[in-house]
Amino acid sequence: MSKTNSIYRAISLLTAAGLFASLCSCAEEVEPAEVSEVTTTVETASDYTYPELDLEGRTISILNMDEYWGMHISICTDEQNGESLNDAVWERNRSIEDRFNCRLEETRYPAELNLYTIIPAAQQEIMAGDSTHDVMYLPDDRLTVFTADNGLIDLATLEGLNLDGEWWDRAYNEQAKLGDSLWGASGDVNLMSYDSSWCIFFNEDILTANGEEAPYDLVREGKWTIDALHEYCSRLANLNGDASFDWQTNGSARYGMVTHEHAPDKFIFAADLNYVERDGGELVFTADSERFYSFANKLASLLGEVGTALKGNYDDFSPDRGYVYVFMNSRAAFLTAELKTAVNIRDMEATFGILPFPKYDESQTNYRTPLMNGLYVMTIPVTSKNPETTAAVMDALCYESSRNVIPVYFEGTVSQKGLRNDNSIEMMELMRSSRGVDISVVYGWNTTLATALRQKFYAGDGAVSSVVAQYRTSIEAEIEKFLETMQ
Repeated sequence: MSKTNSIYRAISLLTAAGLFASLCSCAEEVEPAEVSEVTTTVETASDYTYPELDLEGRTISILNMDEYWGMHISICTDEQNGESLNDAVWERNRSIEDRFNCRLEETRYPAELNLYTIIPAAQQEIMAGDSTHDVMYLPDDRLTVFTADNGLIDLATLEGLNLDGEWWDRAYNEQAKLGDSLWGASGDVNLMSYDSSWCIFFNEDILTANGEEAPYDLVREGKWTIDALHEYCSRLANLNGDASFDWQTNGSARYGMVTHEHAPDKFIFAADLNYVERDGGELVFTADSERFYSFANKLASLLGEVGTALKGNYDDFSPDRGYVYVFMNSRAAFLTAELKTAVNIRDMEATFGILPFPKYDESQTNYRTPLMNGLYVMTIPVTSKNPETTAAVMDALCYESSRNVIPVYFEGTVSQKGLRNDNSIEMMELMRSSRGVDISVVYGWNTTLATALRQKFYAGDGAVSSVVAQYRTSIEAEIEKFLETMQ
């Protein structure tokens, strides 16, 4: 729906930097004008108050990625097409454009299955003082590339953002803060924070055939723990006539659970364990606690037990242990995966359910839902033409999403053969409020240690104290170096 001159203008700016992008324009072309703002409010819905803004046709321009592993990333849609989620996003944007007399435009940078290809484009634009984009969606674990050069605005200083609103990912945003500063925020505008939420899928047909109850009530009662999951997986593992649990594409063995390679990281976070935590104004390494080591033994016992768990190939649908392939073909009762996988397996013959990752034990107060490394979060560059107005529009867009897009997303995600899975929708609501991330993941401090620990866990070895000690000094040095750059 974009007009030719706006497309050529945006493309020429990116081409000059040696880039390529596609544009999605969300309204008819309107000539930019001076922004007039009124500080009074005119309408209140629920616990949100819309600001009264007349942007007089101004464009809010957003830099984003075009796609990543099938996730819903785009902020704009080209047109209505009858698909419920697409049309809900389209209507959300029209509502905001009409309310504030503005235009939303998105520049989509080609991902090429790499989260980080957008970084040089964003860097070059900011360093050149180019104000093309008011908003940039960037991977959270690379924000230090920009903060070191003061390239991003501290979102906590913008009055237009109501970051305490439930339409923002409050747990994530609080955990991602450094002191009182927040450079990248996650909220309901970009569905990547939902698609990339890690969860446990289970094959309801396998459980029913083996006399097992679906674990929904365990979740509700606070009893869905790693021990409970282990017990399920042990009971449901079955050779089914095969000689061993060695993977055979045409075999019959059924595994208790098939996992993605990065699943150990997610189990750790879900167990209310962090590599680094805040202690007052200090950042403290905390992966050397007795609780961490105790959980390491539980996790190694689960992942290293033959038949109980199978380490999948992260090439999703590969017949050679592709972790989604194994589950979709009913060769495993449970699966660790991101929520977006629900759409990919919608046509599997068996019925599936969705659960949060398990707790450490029943004494753990809340479930915690881990997000992917490299989550794309909203940032506002220092080159943004009017950051306060931009913040107010993005806040309203986020609120509209929570009301009119997220419910459509939830129902569509668990739709199977025309059926709705109300239990799984309830589980997703629980996960929605518990999404978060370890601050060491946001800033990339724990990467080498997490990689080393995965190898131990999948080998069934929970004795990890020496590995933790090996990497502790380097992690603390990275934190110190980072803090120095922020002074």
